[in-house]
Amino acid sequence: MKLLMPFWDLDILLRYMPQFTALAEHVDRLTILYLHGEPPRDTPIRFQKTELPRALNRQHGMMRLMNGIHEQVNGIPFDAVYCLSGRWAQIAAKNIAKETGTPLVIRLRGDEWQVSKIQRRSHIRSIFLKEPVKDSFRQASLVIPIAQKLVKVAQELGAKHITNPIPNGIDHTKFKPTPQPDTPTIGYIGRINVEKGSNFLHSLVHTTPNAHYIIAGPIQCPFNAPINCDLLGPVPYSQIQEVYQASSIILIPSLIEGYPNALLEAYASARPIIITPGAHPEEAKLYGWKLGDNVESWAHIINHLRRKRLETIGQEAHEYSKQFTWEHHGTRMAAAISTVLTGETPLEIEIEQEVKQG
Repeated sequence: MKLLMPFWDLDILLRYMPQFTALAEHVDRLTILYLHGEPPRDTPIRFQKTELPRALNRQHGMMRLMNGIHEQVNGIPFDAVYCLSGRWAQIAAKNIAKETGTPLVIRLRGDEWQVSKIQRRSHIRSIFLKEPVKDSFRQASLVIPIAQKLVKVAQELGAKHITNPIPNGIDHTKFKPTPQPDTPTIGYIGRINVEKGSNFLHSLVHTTPNAHYIIAGPIQCPFNAPINCDLLGPVPYSQIQEVYQASSIILIPSLIEGYPNALLEAYASARPIIITPGAHPEEAKLYGWKLGDNVESWAHIINHLRRKRLETIGQEAHEYSKQFTWEHHGTRMAAAISTVLTGETPLEIEIEQEVKQG
């Protein structure tokens, strides 16, 4: 089985390499079609660069590229087109699949329309791009959600064939238990923006001036960090495990998530979490606390952390995380994708005709 996958920016590839490598090791060939960056070496993944056509601006150029993207894949052997959910990647994958008569498989990672509402994106821009993306779900031979909550999202977007959720894996040689830090330290790892709960996080660090915070991730909105907060900015993925090791507990305050990477990475590192209901995947066991948007509730937990209790919860979390491996992930993903070629029926949720479209 040979797969073609649009993934535009290789500068952010490192974060995704474990899942792409896991898939590549279970198929005959995985080719990534990209626009920017340099391909890594020593990987089973193949890379093919594409070019942005001349245009009035970037968005116009992307639309021109989407319309003619199938012409740039001549000579690349593939049996199916695979993509992570995301506007431009889905539009490209949809057009390639349609023009070449190959199956389309979408990996659904989150509810982008709810994220758009939270971010208050331009209504005109959202409408302009929403229909082609919805059309990709209707065209898809298979949608593979990362979490159970996204099954309903896929249904509402018109997907007809949806597998049972397949979560990501975790590299247990990278993320592993270390002793709790001597001083209680609160960790946050991820982008700092509205949908990730930046407003809540900002309130929390100011409400708990005696707590020590480490915040790692690109800052995408105003964030005035007080003196009790070490604001690290973007941390290379090769060093991200050091932030978990320096933390006593990990915060996941997102308004909405599919299946956050920080959950499994924290568990594998033997670190409990505090997470919002919107971020917590219902099928994942909770090792820590699930709290709503009451800052005082979070502050109470943070102000009363006990090392022994954190160690006990962390060890239980680590044991639970052992079932999530990239080998298992790659096997399940390849098996699910292969069904679009063999005609076999995957573990699939049947969609009734009367389900409301979109």
